[in-house]
This record gives sequence, structure tokens and C-alpha cells, in this order.
Amino acid sequence: MGRDLISVKQLMTLLFLAMLSPGVQLTPGWAAERAGAVGWLAGVGAIPLLLLLGWLVSALTRDLPEGRGLADALCAALGPWVGRGVVLLYLIWELVLLAVGIRQYGQKVTMDYDDERLWFCLVVLCVMAVWIASGKLSAFARAGEIFYLAIAALLIVILAAGVLQIDWLNLVPVEREDWMGLPAAVGEAAGVLSAAVYGGFLLEKTRREPDAAAQRRRWTVKFCLVLAVIQLVILGGMGTHLAARAEMPLFALARDMSIGSAVQRLEGVVVSLWILSDLTLVALRIWVGAALIRWLFGIRGRWLPPVLGAAALLLGELWFSDPWVLRDFSAAVLPAGNAVMAFVFPAAALAVLRLRRRKTGGISCASNKGETEDVVMKKTDEKKEKKDAEKC
Repeated sequence: MGRDLISVKQLMTLLFLAMLSPGVQLTPGWAAERAGAVGWLAGVGAIPLLLLLGWLVSALTRDLPEGRGLADALCAALGPWVGRGVVLLYLIWELVLLAVGIRQYGQKVTMDYDDERLWFCLVVLCVMAVWIASGKLSAFARAGEIFYLAIAALLIVILAAGVLQIDWLNLVPVEREDWMGLPAAVGEAAGVLSAAVYGGFLLEKTRREPDAAAQRRRWTVKFCLVLAVIQLVILGGMGTHLAARAEMPLFALARDMSIGSAVQRLEGVVVSLWILSDLTLVALRIWVGAALIRWLFGIRGRWLPPVLGAAALLLGELWFSDPWVLRDFSAAVLPAGNAVMAFVFPAAALAVLRLRRRKTGGISCASNKGETEDVVMKKTDEKKEKKDAEKC
């Protein structure tokens, strides 16, 4: 296991890349619809909620031995049967998110190309993601660092061009309803981005570092600020009404972006950004799904990622081939489901864990992968024995 460890920075880089695609695709339009001209503040408002998510995961996994992750923490807190049942729910929701992510990528493809090329693009994406997920996580993380540098450069180009086209009057709130709708926009943004909770299942492959918590906080704040700037450019360049109606506001805005006479029509740059982010997102979800299957059922084999990729393609075709169904699911179900997985289950597990600590004076921890020993630490008994011996 020590040969395939990643650093905290690499873990947060992968999560940054993976969450960028749904964050840019879904949250700007929703924020414009809910909060109007102040919708760009949704990304900033999501910072406390995402920091809370990071604290919940850290509090659950803090006392576990090295090489354990969120799955072991849930079993340590809730017991072997309930904990494994909750991890199974995480696996099921992960498969749903994987199917949704692939179909959302297909939705982007069909904006500029006909539907005949859709399946070719979906299969190519899935094959590449499966190939990445079939290798070592450390190799995936090193590739993610390269992807991150490329996406950072692309974002600088896009945002530089977008700032030049901002009409600052579009960012002036003229109705009180804009401010009243901001909490809903913040909640939806946090709901989409809280899928990052699946990074907790990678902690067993992450090195323990003394400043890990501080690094996670910095990356969380940085990502939310980047998303807020993207939303600011979209709302300032398109206006609230057009941004709320557009399926993919940044892509629509990029068609009219230019940097003088040197760079015309930046939609190709946006497509490149999305492809790298979507590839990271799908590959990471396949990797986590395979890891959860190994943890739950002890099934091992290089055939797990291809099976998961094929299953996601099939589920996406059966459930989300209709773009209206995909849109409704993404707006109504996806944020709520992510919030349950990110906040409800970890908070409940942490509450149960602390109650058990108060009653027993120790903690329970998982001993083997997929198994849990609900054994109270023997320190209390040892202290009693020492006191009795001193009395004698």
C-alpha cells in the first residue's frame, strides 16, 4: 500500500478538477435564476458549508490508524452492519453520479455536434477514464497535476477575455428578491459541490501530513473563489435573464469572447477545459466506485473499472438519455442527494461516535478492511486493575 500513496495536495488537486465541471455547468444558471445579479456570491457563500464538510470528514477519520478512510470511520462509528449499509448507499449513489456525469458530458458534446457523434464521444471518454482508473492512484494524481496546470492556464485566458466584456450594470441588484434568493443559490451550489465528500474514501491512500487540515481549507476556499469569479464573468457578460435560460452559460458566452484580433471565438478553449475536467471526474468516480466494491465485498480484479464504466453508460442511456429528465434530476435530486451523503450521514455518524465515547471512555476502530471490531480500548480496565493492586 505504501507504494501507491498520494499527498494531500494531490488529493485536493483531483477534487478541484473533478468538481470544476459540474460547478461551472450547473451552478451559474441556477444562481442567476435564484439570486439574479448577486448570484455570483453563491460560490462565496458555499465556503462555510464546504469547510463544514471537510471538518466532518476530518473529525470522523482523525483517530483512525494510518491506511484507513471514510468507510472504516463509518463502520467504527455506526457498527459493522449499519456502517456497511451506509457505505453501500454511498456506492449506489456514486454509480448514479457516474451515469449523470457521463450524460452531462454528452449534453455538452451535442451543443456543437449532431447526436450521431454522441455515442462515439461517450465511449471514448469512458475508455480513457477506465484506462486511468485501472492504474495506480499515484499515477492518476501525477496526471492530475498536469491537468491542473493546463486548466489553470485555460481559465486565465477565459477569465481575462470575459472581464473585458463585462457590463457592470448587469451586476447591480435592482430587486430585493435577488438578495432573498441568495440563500437558495448558496444551498444549491453547496449541494452540487458537496459530492467532494467521496474524497474521504481516498484518505486510506493519502499520506498523513501535519498540515493536512490547513491544506484542505486553502484548496476549498480557492476553488469557491474561482467559481465565484467564473459566475461573475458569466452574469456580467450575459445578464441574469440570459444566463438563467442558457443550458451552459460559460460555453454560450465563450462564443462571443475574443482577445483583440489574436484570439477569436474561445469556445474551443472552453471545450478543452471541460474535457480535462470531465475526464478527471469520470475517472475519479470509477476509481472510488471500484475501491468501495473492493472494501465492501472483497472483490478484486482489473475488470472492475471496465464493468463500472459499461454499467454507467447503460444506466445513463436508460435513465438520463432524455435531456429534460437529466435537467430535472440535476436540479431537483442531485443537490439533495449530495447533501445527504455529505452532511447527514457523516454528522449522524460523528454524533453516534461521540455518544459511544462518552459511555465507554474510548473509541472503536476498524481493524481489517471491510470489518469492524467494536472493542472498547482497554485503558479503563488497566487503570482499575492498577488501582486495585495499589489498594491491596
